[in-house]
Amino acid sequence: MRRRSDEQLERLFGTTAALKMAFGGMERAFIPEKSRGFKGSIQWELQGPRGTRMWHVAIVDGRAVASKGPADDASVKMRMSVPVFARVLARELDPARAMMEGKLEIEGDFAVAAQIGPMFGEDERW
Repeated sequence: MRRRSDEQLERLFGTTAALKMAFGGMERAFIPEKSRGFKGSIQWELQGPRGTRMWHVAIVDGRAVASKGPADDASVKMRMSVPVFARVLARELDPARAMMEGKLEIEGDFAVAAQIGPMFGEDERW
């Protein structure tokens, strides 16, 4: 990811196949114990020159299931560009910093949003 331009990241991660791989990785990385009993959906709205692509991850029965398209009733919705998503996923860009810089918008339950990283394998901060 490092030293890749936004255009390069858009080409690499902006396809349906690449996003399917990324969200499939999130399914496999899910740690039920870190979800703190959360049941519901988290939605990503990824913006780029090809339009907005929506994906969501449903957390139910101790597992995460990723699907293309919007969630019926997302507890958290996140909007960002494909390059920002790629950098956050690679842990090169801190989501809190991205939000402060206006690169990431979060709507919904901020307590759930704060647990997204740990739910998918990132170290807890607090």
